Amino acid sequence: MTSTTIVSAPRLGDVLQNEYGTQVGYAREKAVANDTAGVVYNIGAIMGKNGSKVRLFQAGDTFAGIFIGTADNKDYAVATGSDKNVVLLTRGPAAVGDGWLYIEGNALATATEHALLVA
Repeated sequence: MTSTTIVSAPRLGDVLQNEYGTQVGYAREKAVANDTAGVVYNIGAIMGKNGSKVRLFQAGDTFAGIFIGTADNKDYAVATGSDKNVVLLTRGPAAVGDGWLYIEGNALATATEHALLVA
């Protein structure tokens, strides 16, 4: 096992430990994801903005949020090259367990991505 590869999917409680305004959806937003077929979004995926859609964060993207599920309450989504409705944690205040956050290629989030989250 290496420190740069996620070996099991996290649960929502691993990533999202506390959030403000859960009763009104303050910290969460629906988004439309579109990525290369076969890309898997698990809870904790850092999503980047690619035009009007989001995708698994890649260098040069604008931070869009943290994937916390699908619009139909699934813990993961598999991209098919077509639009998928997802739910993102987009703002705080929130407590996030950052040991499970990852970007493209299942690489654990680096200090650069952590800075985007704090901002």
